[in-house]
Amino acid sequence: MTAVSCSAYEAPAVRYADFIAAETESVSSQDDRSFWERITDANVPFTLPAGWGAQGEAGDALRLELDFRDLEEDLRRLSKQADTSFKSVLLAAHAKVMSALTTEDAFHLGVVFHGRLEAPGADRVLGMHLNTLPFPVARPTGTWQQLVKRVYAQETEIWAHRRYPLPAIQRSARTEHRLISVMFDHLDFHQVDSDTVDVGAGLGTGANEFAVNVIATGGKLVVKAGTDALGPAAAQRLVAMYRLVLEAMANDPDGDATAAYLPEVEKPHVSRLRTEATNQVLTLEMFESQAASTPRSVAVVCADERLSYEELEKRSNQLARHLLGLGVGAGSVVGVCLERSPAVLVAMLASWKVGAAYVPVDPALPAERRDYMLVDAGVSVLVTESGVAEFDGRCVLLDAEHEVIGQESVEPLGVRPGGDELAYVLYTSGSTGKPKGVMIPPTRRCTTCWYPSGTTSASAGVARGWRRRRSRSTSRVWSCSCR
Repeated sequence: MTAVSCSAYEAPAVRYADFIAAETESVSSQDDRSFWERITDANVPFTLPAGWGAQGEAGDALRLELDFRDLEEDLRRLSKQADTSFKSVLLAAHAKVMSALTTEDAFHLGVVFHGRLEAPGADRVLGMHLNTLPFPVARPTGTWQQLVKRVYAQETEIWAHRRYPLPAIQRSARTEHRLISVMFDHLDFHQVDSDTVDVGAGLGTGANEFAVNVIATGGKLVVKAGTDALGPAAAQRLVAMYRLVLEAMANDPDGDATAAYLPEVEKPHVSRLRTEATNQVLTLEMFESQAASTPRSVAVVCADERLSYEELEKRSNQLARHLLGLGVGAGSVVGVCLERSPAVLVAMLASWKVGAAYVPVDPALPAERRDYMLVDAGVSVLVTESGVAEFDGRCVLLDAEHEVIGQESVEPLGVRPGGDELAYVLYTSGSTGKPKGVMIPPTRRCTTCWYPSGTTSASAGVARGWRRRRSRSTSRVWSCSCR
């Protein structure tokens, strides 16, 4: 019998208690707290598009797997060119896909960081060292390589604050909603003895507190979710989008990271939209059709306020009737000067329902500029709120006249505006001295509705408020609300 010599066990220089102490120190750190408050204040929580969950499902487990080992060599080459980690490449792909599912320009996702101490022997300390944190994402710009570098830079910035617990971030965040619904994790087991450690234990259908889990490991991307959050059809579309984005990154590191990557299942839908636009279907008709088919689906999200299609339809019908009572009709121009809120969409729809056009006016503009735009456009009625803007003509103050407007019928008006009326008027920056109005006809507004920027999945279905950049924001609002 051969004797086996065993070296004496040498305990690590640090203990798990030292990690707990480091976490406690982070909780007490004003610097860490301020860092995460800035993150959550500047970025909204990412939420999946309305209607992507399976209707009537009780939340059964779903698991899909994407094999990208055929792309891994090229993706690792991209990480070397960008001088980043391989994880940053995959996280950049994840950020790109998620950005296609929201109209927000700044949002955050959940990303798993490890808080293990950086000390000799710390890798042998047993215990839970992981922390899922809000990861800020800006809408992708530039090339893939530039996007990967930005993601890596963000990871580096977070690293010093990674031990601040998610529950503490949630408590200090100025929102009642859950901060993270989609979680990304990268598992690298190249130094683990797979004969003694079950490396696939977390890749099954087991659930956690996050609605969707995206896990990258071993050349595969695993998507796990409850079907109430992500139905089978939506999950297949999501996985197809990951594949298209990873292929684009692997094929051309200097390719356009802003381009849209729609799976085949979306293309018939886009083709149908092109046909409808060619046939001059009006945006109002598209919206009303959507409201009739999915009345309870979320139509508008702005901060903590949400409106369903049914609620948006009813409110716009009430305001439209009120405008009719003031003599607003075909050929009229309605000014809309409101802070960012669902009321902006209500005013736009109400204007169209009576055959009028609207003029969006930013409340932040100087009074002189606002007055010029209202007079130049021939506005007969201004929809606003108390203290927001003044107007020599008739003002409809949504806050002060709320009860009066609320007494109007919520039923459709029964009036069908023709296709020849003006849709809306947008004013240029006025580089020559005064802003110039550009009149948008109904057929143009329809085309605008369907082809805003290519940044939103063809089935996203949620309009998220009102942006300062009026001309572009009008396109994005209707691009989502009419789906």
